[in-house]
Amino acid sequence: FPVTIGIFEGDEGLEGMICLIPDQLWYSTEWFLNEVFNFVHPDYRRSTRAKSLIAFAKRMSDEMSIPLILGVVSNYRTEAKVKLYERQFPKAGAFFIHNATARALSHG
Repeated sequence: FPVTIGIFEGDEGLEGMICLIPDQLWYSTEWFLNEVFNFVHPDYRRSTRAKSLIAFAKRMSDEMSIPLILGVVSNYRTEAKVKLYERQFPKAGAFFIHNATARALSHG
């Protein structure tokens, strides 16, 4: 399986991008598509770029016939990001972090 990147590029430059990698959990031989990042430039966050990038990820998952796993690990606008994902996917688990610096999780 290849690394997959979806990009929105406009006249002003990068508007959004998502990176997906095939991965396996340590306890499984099954493959899944793992979202490494889903970034939308601040100027386009009120657009449909994020939804389109999610649709791209779903399409790649369907074409590869492997599950898509994605999530939100952030302390910046966390609720808005979670709500976006909850409208698109069923919830499956949660993340918890110990000893993380605020700086490491604060970028948008």
